[in-house]
Amino acid sequence: FVENFNQANISNVSEASANQEDFAGGVAKPAIFEHPLSEGDSRIEYTVELPTVEDNEKLIFYSFVGLRDGIDFDYPATKPDGVHFAIEIDGERVCNSFSLTCEWKENNVDLTRFAGDTRKISLITNAGESNDVSYDWALWGEPQLIKLIPQNLLIARNEKEPRLRCGIASVTVENESIDQETTVETLETGFVFEQDLLATEAIKQIPQQITCKKTPVHISLFVDQPVLEITVLGTQQALITENENFEVQCQVKNIGLAPITQANDASIGINKLKLKRGRSVQHIKHLSSGEKKILK
Repeated sequence: FVENFNQANISNVSEASANQEDFAGGVAKPAIFEHPLSEGDSRIEYTVELPTVEDNEKLIFYSFVGLRDGIDFDYPATKPDGVHFAIEIDGERVCNSFSLTCEWKENNVDLTRFAGDTRKISLITNAGESNDVSYDWALWGEPQLIKLIPQNLLIARNEKEPRLRCGIASVTVENESIDQETTVETLETGFVFEQDLLATEAIKQIPQQITCKKTPVHISLFVDQPVLEITVLGTQQALITENENFEVQCQVKNIGLAPITQANDASIGINKLKLKRGRSVQHIKHLSSGEKKILK
């Protein structure tokens, strides 16, 4: 959504922009800035062809909301009364939230029932109760569509269950109404751990991250995976003569969101070429997300 901002239809806004880096609470994210007017819905509307999903898959709109850094909350003239955020699909409101602080707050909605169709997705902001839009610096952080696909996870040698680092949890909770009827609600929340955790330990920690304080009755984990990509492949010599042996240098990058660990048993092999010490395959024991490594 940030990258396609110029294709959006923007209406009734004081100011709107998209940046690859905007800050709330000192944390940078790609974000859309949408300063509302005092009356009516401020709207940034996209026409999106939503992907199809299988029976065991989900499609969610994943984002964060918050106010941009730089507001002086100690000075009455600059203290805002908050911003209302909403998401509409073809005019149907599917999500509402509110922010009064310069910090990111998860703001996710399940779009599975709309999958496979072309829809209008509107990002809406409104002024707070007093209609004072001073310093209503509303941000949509990392707005994106994510397709959640169940996957079999790798288990390291000498362990009985997989380890997790980051991903999205789909948490089902039960709500009891005044007439004591029980309804089921599903919430999606991202999780990131400082180190790999065994699945049983991860499941214990995830309920602490969701805003809903009800006890989960079911948790499904959609775990981010590492993705290895060869970015550079070439010889180390500028000139190679006929029948001369030469060394090949290969640069790889982890373009996935999770690190490569020993459990992944990752390796690089190039057909008919030897990378190191006469071996045609070289193993990679660890590579963080976004990290590059040169294999010689």
